[in-house]
Amino acid sequence: MIRSLNSLIRFWGNYGNPVPMLFNRRFNPKGMMQVIDRRTQIHCQCTVGSYRMFGEVWHDHDYDVPRVPIEPGDVVLDIGANQGFFSCYAAYQGAKVYAFEPSPDSYQTLLHNVKANGLSDRVVAKPWAVAAQNGTVELICSDWLGGGMNTTTPEFATNVGMNVTNKVAQIPAYALSH
Repeated sequence: MIRSLNSLIRFWGNYGNPVPMLFNRRFNPKGMMQVIDRRTQIHCQCTVGSYRMFGEVWHDHDYDVPRVPIEPGDVVLDIGANQGFFSCYAAYQGAKVYAFEPSPDSYQTLLHNVKANGLSDRVVAKPWAVAAQNGTVELICSDWLGGGMNTTTPEFATNVGMNVTNKVAQIPAYALSH
């Protein structure tokens, strides 16, 4: 009970729009919604199932490297940028971000979120997969985490028991060394 109450208080304190978020979670679980960080007013469109990833980045700081803060002038690679939560986070900190997202739907949402938050001058987004060599790959899609759990590695999909909902062939893939 106390743990649930603590989570609800944190949720209410972290998000600038908790009531619409709760409404969407309950009545529109497969749709889109907006999440707003209360402190910075950064706002992102996202699938309802993926909003937790926004909280992992912005509130729990799961992507922060201990004792290595992102600072203005840093260069950050966001491989598998999804809907842009971490790209916006790093750009908000002043970094130049190179974001790679092969899923067409997530890529469009990423572009929207970067532009809506005025971060286009700090984020370079590409609709590519990052791979060992240049070419094309098949993107294996799942509805886990609202579409935030996709892969180009069939073995990974099999090993985690991924619920495959779609496959997208011929996704451009580039090696970072080129």
